Amino acid sequence: MELQNRQIRAADRATVLSAHAIVMDGVAVVTNLAFGFFAERGLPAAFLFGAGICLVSLALFQRWYVGEGSRLALAVL
Repeated sequence: MELQNRQIRAADRATVLSAHAIVMDGVAVVTNLAFGFFAERGLPAAFLFGAGICLVSLALFQRWYVGEGSRLALAVL
Protein backbone atom coordinates (compact mmCIF):
# COMPACT_ATOMS: atom_id res chain seq x y z
CA MET A 1 0.00 0.00 0.00
CA GLU A 2 2.88 2.36 0.73
CA LEU A 3 4.21 2.03 -2.82
CA GLN A 4 0.79 2.86 -4.23
CA ASN A 5 0.48 5.93 -2.04
CA ARG A 6 3.86 7.22 -3.20
CA GLN A 7 2.91 6.89 -6.87
CA ILE A 8 -0.48 8.61 -6.65
CA ARG A 9 -1.06 12.36 -6.41
CA ALA A 10 -2.91 13.37 -3.26
CA ALA A 11 -5.87 14.81 -5.17
CA ASP A 12 -6.51 11.51 -6.99
CA ARG A 13 -5.59 9.08 -4.22
CA ALA A 14 -9.08 7.92 -3.20
CA THR A 15 -10.24 7.42 -6.78
CA VAL A 16 -7.15 5.55 -7.89
CA LEU A 17 -7.05 3.31 -4.82
CA SER A 18 -10.75 2.49 -5.28
CA ALA A 19 -10.22 1.62 -8.93
CA HIS A 20 -7.24 -0.52 -7.97
CA ALA A 21 -9.34 -2.37 -5.39
CA ILE A 22 -12.05 -3.08 -7.97
CA VAL A 23 -9.51 -4.43 -10.46
CA MET A 24 -7.89 -6.62 -7.79
CA ASP A 25 -11.29 -8.02 -6.75
CA GLY A 26 -12.02 -8.90 -10.38
CA VAL A 27 -8.63 -10.59 -10.76
CA ALA A 28 -9.24 -12.53 -7.55
CA VAL A 29 -12.60 -13.82 -8.82
CA VAL A 30 -11.11 -15.01 -12.11
CA THR A 31 -8.08 -16.54 -10.39
CA ASN A 32 -10.22 -18.41 -7.87
CA LEU A 33 -12.41 -19.79 -10.64
CA ALA A 34 -9.33 -20.90 -12.56
CA PHE A 35 -7.88 -22.57 -9.45
CA GLY A 36 -11.17 -24.42 -8.97
CA PHE A 37 -11.17 -25.53 -12.61
CA PHE A 38 -7.61 -26.84 -12.40
CA ALA A 39 -8.18 -28.45 -8.98
CA GLU A 40 -11.06 -30.48 -10.44
CA ARG A 41 -8.66 -31.74 -13.11
CA GLY A 42 -6.08 -32.67 -10.47
CA LEU A 43 -4.18 -31.08 -7.65
CA PRO A 44 -0.86 -30.98 -9.55
CA ALA A 45 -2.55 -28.93 -12.28
CA ALA A 46 -3.72 -26.38 -9.69
CA PHE A 47 -0.24 -26.17 -8.19
CA LEU A 48 1.32 -25.69 -11.63
CA PHE A 49 -1.19 -22.94 -12.37
CA GLY A 50 -0.29 -21.25 -9.08
CA ALA A 51 3.42 -21.55 -9.85
CA GLY A 52 2.81 -20.02 -13.27
CA ILE A 53 0.99 -17.08 -11.71
CA CYS A 54 3.89 -16.58 -9.29
CA LEU A 55 6.45 -16.60 -12.10
CA VAL A 56 4.46 -14.13 -14.21
CA SER A 57 4.00 -11.89 -11.16
CA LEU A 58 7.72 -11.98 -10.41
CA ALA A 59 8.56 -11.04 -14.00
CA LEU A 60 6.08 -8.14 -13.96
CA PHE A 61 7.37 -6.91 -10.60
CA GLN A 62 10.98 -7.01 -11.80
CA ARG A 63 10.04 -5.10 -14.94
CA TRP A 64 8.28 -2.46 -12.83
CA TYR A 65 11.09 -2.28 -10.28
CA VAL A 66 13.78 -1.75 -12.89
CA GLY A 67 11.74 0.99 -14.54
CA GLU A 68 10.13 2.89 -11.70
CA GLY A 69 10.63 1.15 -8.40
CA SER A 70 14.31 1.89 -8.23
CA ARG A 71 13.55 5.61 -8.49
CA LEU A 72 11.13 5.27 -5.56
CA ALA A 73 13.76 3.42 -3.50
CA LEU A 74 16.28 6.20 -4.14
CA ALA A 75 13.72 8.85 -3.17
CA VAL A 76 13.24 7.19 0.21
CA LEU A 77 16.95 7.19 0.95
